[in-house]
Amino acid sequence: MTISYSTNESVIIQKSNKIKSYEEEKLDKPEIFLHVDWQRQFIEDILKIAKLGDHTFLIATHSPQIIGSRRDLAVALDGGILGD
Repeated sequence: MTISYSTNESVIIQKSNKIKSYEEEKLDKPEIFLHVDWQRQFIEDILKIAKLGDHTFLIATHSPQIIGSRRDLAVALDGGILGD
C-alpha cells in the first residue's frame, strides 16, 4: 500500500525527522505550511514533542492561531501586540 502525502504534510514529516538530532530547534513561520486548523493545534503538539525528547523550540510566527491561548509562552518584539 502506498501512502500519498500533501506538500504540507511532507514538509512537516521532513522537519520532524530532523528534530531527533537536535536539542534546540528553530522554526521560522511554520504557519506557511499549515492549514488554519493545524495552526491552532501546533503549539500543543510542539509541547508534546518537546516533553518526549527533551527539546527546546524557538518559533517565529505572525500567526495568532499558532500562539492561540498560550500567550504566556510568547515574547513580543519591539512594538509587537504582545507588549501591550
